Amino acid sequence: MVYSINPGSFWRSMGIFQKVITRTPVTKVVSNTTGDETLSDGTPADINAVFYKKDQVKDMGKWGQLVQNADAVVLTQPGVTLNIEDKITFDGETFRVDTSIKRYIASVHFYTAHQCFRVS
Repeated sequence: MVYSINPGSFWRSMGIFQKVITRTPVTKVVSNTTGDETLSDGTPADINAVFYKKDQVKDMGKWGQLVQNADAVVLTQPGVTLNIEDKITFDGETFRVDTSIKRYIASVHFYTAHQCFRVS
């Protein structure tokens, strides 16, 4: 018997873990004269994603590997945009996206893991 899994069925099963989080896109502008960088916030929008903080991980096995060097991890579906430097707000805390890693199963993009660091 051959079992097949696709991103749609994967995310339906992950539905119980998804939370509504607020994404604020951040734009970086570099001055032509001084070279200084300025970050400016865009319009916040809600997205559905799996979110967990480092202190929620009891076993540093598979999931812990994603969060070992970060304060939190956000897992997003293919098609959800979350860029490095964007802000994530959940439960009164704000995090900045530091690293994004696309995860594939059998050459199919299933989710992207975003490592985040607390900023407030």
